[in-house]
Amino acid sequence: MKKLVALLLPLIFTLGLSAQAEEVLRLVEQMPRFPGCEDIADETERRVCSEKELINFLSTNLKYPAFARRKCVEGVCVVVFTVEKDGSISDIDLVRDIGAGCGQESTRVVQEMVNQNIVWIPGTHEGETVRVRFTLPIKFLLEKGKTKKGFFKRLFSKND
Repeated sequence: MKKLVALLLPLIFTLGLSAQAEEVLRLVEQMPRFPGCEDIADETERRVCSEKELINFLSTNLKYPAFARRKCVEGVCVVVFTVEKDGSISDIDLVRDIGAGCGQESTRVVQEMVNQNIVWIPGTHEGETVRVRFTLPIKFLLEKGKTKKGFFKRLFSKND
C-alpha cells in the first residue's frame, strides 16, 4: 500500500501543478483584445481600435430578437467567456439576461466568433500568455421612436 501511495503522490502533485498553471485569471496586465488592430504601434490607440472592431462585429452580427422588439425590451445582457492562450474562445456563459430572447442572442453572437474562427489577441500577465475570463456587456437599445413611449407619441401626435 505504501508503494502505491508513493507512486501516486508525484502524479497527483504533477496534476495539481498543471491545473494551477492553467488557472483562468480575471484581471491581468494586458487584457485580451479583439483582433484587427495589431499594426497600430501605440497601445492606447490599439486598444481603442480593438474595441471599435468588437463593436463593429457585434453590430454586424447581432440580431435584435423580434419578440423583444415587439415588447420594446431594452437593457444589457452580460456574457462571460474564456480567452485561451491561443486566442480561441471557450466556456461561454450568460450571466445577465434581460429576457425576450436577448440572452440567447447575446450567447449566439459570441458563439459566432468561434464559428467564424476569430482569434483574439490573448491576455498576458507578468510576461506570460495566460487564460483570461472576459466579461462582455451587450446593450439592446431600440431606435428612437421604436419604444412604447415613442409609439404612443406617434400614435397621438397632432401632426398626422
